[in-house]
Amino acid sequence: MNRPVRLTVVIAALSVGSFAGSSQAVTYLTIDPPGSTYTSPAGISGGNVVGTYQDSSGRHGFLWNGTTYTTLDAATGATYTIASGVSGGNVAGSFGDAGGTHGFFWNGTTYATLDATGATYTIANGVSGGNVAGYFGDAGGTHGFFWNGTTYTTLDAATGATYTVANGISGGNVVGAYTGADGKQHGFLWDGSTYTTLDAASGSTSTTANGVSGGNVVGSYLLEGSIPHGFFWNGSTFTRLDPPESTGTEATAVSGGNVVGWYNDASGAQHGFLWDGLTYFTLDPLGWNSITPTGVSGDAVTGWYIDAAGMQHGFLAASIPEPMTMAELFCGLAALGAYIHRRK
Repeated sequence: MNRPVRLTVVIAALSVGSFAGSSQAVTYLTIDPPGSTYTSPAGISGGNVVGTYQDSSGRHGFLWNGTTYTTLDAATGATYTIASGVSGGNVAGSFGDAGGTHGFFWNGTTYATLDATGATYTIANGVSGGNVAGYFGDAGGTHGFFWNGTTYTTLDAATGATYTVANGISGGNVVGAYTGADGKQHGFLWDGSTYTTLDAASGSTSTTANGVSGGNVVGSYLLEGSIPHGFFWNGSTFTRLDPPESTGTEATAVSGGNVVGWYNDASGAQHGFLWDGLTYFTLDPLGWNSITPTGVSGDAVTGWYIDAAGMQHGFLAASIPEPMTMAELFCGLAALGAYIHRRK
């Protein structure tokens, strides 16, 4: 079931700042579907944001196109729906019903249920065009999968792998993590025929690839015991990602050369970041806590944060296009306020 809701006001909260080291202003918009008590965006493609929200009737997926929220309930009888990835107007995710957990693909009008062959459960994590990647369980363990709209390809990233999960997809490239015969976790990239193992640093005890854009891959790895570090891999070289003053970092998503993720500082506070290949920009509006970016499209970032009352909200952070000035922005907000006043 899809329930479009057009809002008179889509800006639940707005703050204006700038990326660190940049004079370009950035707007932060709160994303909360009507009636939601919890919102968790998972991905962004162009102007479309997808994720999951909770209301009095349960958990639902959603798509927000900048003005309208569409609720995604993937099947009649679904007890919950989670939207995990978006590509244009296509959405992938998972849902539960009396028969278990299933993946889904939604093309804007129609749902396709995804159950990998022999699966006891199926989770779809990412979508690129009409291709979907995720993982499933069967009697033999946990395996990744690639679905091209008609056919499932099982992904076992290495001989002897006991566990494979596909986390992201870009075209025909799929990334994720597997547990090898050595008992360690390794990242991987699959290009449709060949697996490349990704171990981000010598001595790392665990590597996970979270996102892919073309041939660029991001994720995290563990060094020095349990300290996580982000990484960016351009197909040949790993770059360690640790914003200044970070004590732990995870890179969650990539779009071209832009990487987003989160880091902790010495006080334990969590901040979001965007890295453009040269410079780190902190995503840290006043009054927001535990900022966790989950997706990026160009320089638009989505994710979630915790407010002072402990409630979780979604957000969109985006640069104000030039030549818009702050005066123009506030004039626009004033006009919006006048319109709302006339409607009352």
